[in-house]
Amino acid sequence: MKSSASSNRWKALVIQVAILAATFAGGWYASAWTVKSTSPAAKSMGPATIKKPQRSAAELLAQARADLEKVQKTVGASRRDHALLDYISSLDAGTVKSLLADLIAKPTSGYDYQTMEYLVERWTELDPKAALDWSLTITDANKKRTSMELLFAAWAAQSPADALAALRALPLGQQLGPANQYRFQIGSSRSPYSDIFDAWAKT
Repeated sequence: MKSSASSNRWKALVIQVAILAATFAGGWYASAWTVKSTSPAAKSMGPATIKKPQRSAAELLAQARADLEKVQKTVGASRRDHALLDYISSLDAGTVKSLLADLIAKPTSGYDYQTMEYLVERWTELDPKAALDWSLTITDANKKRTSMELLFAAWAAQSPADALAALRALPLGQQLGPANQYRFQIGSSRSPYSDIFDAWAKT
């Protein structure tokens, strides 16, 4: 009996020692981890991040073309108009230029005036001089007139003085206005001069 009681006490003592040892080890590990995680070196590393592979310019443009085509298929005239405006308003100048080039290259039957209007307005908002230089290179006379009309109307809304200066700086044969009675093909007898002076009157 005595031997059995002694053996039990010994086992209990061993268990207590093991518990104390485990508690100490756990506390030491937690303390060491806290010091490690709050050290300057650990902080400088920051949270782990997964780097996404960067897409090429060609891939981004292909995505922009696909997105525009999807937006153009929006059902309902009003919804389509708002969707086009929202999407094109988010584009950068380079993307706008590429999408405009796509649009100009299409035959008249596949021409989308609303899309062109928003693209020209967006580019004029971002870089009117670059948009003007590009518009002057359009070889299709009708599309060129449309682009120039949209561009100067948008530019006049931003800065009538700058728009007028840019218009007057063009060679006489390219000034779309009273100077050579150059009018537009989309049912309007207005000219960039009219849009500029109207915008000026509102300032």
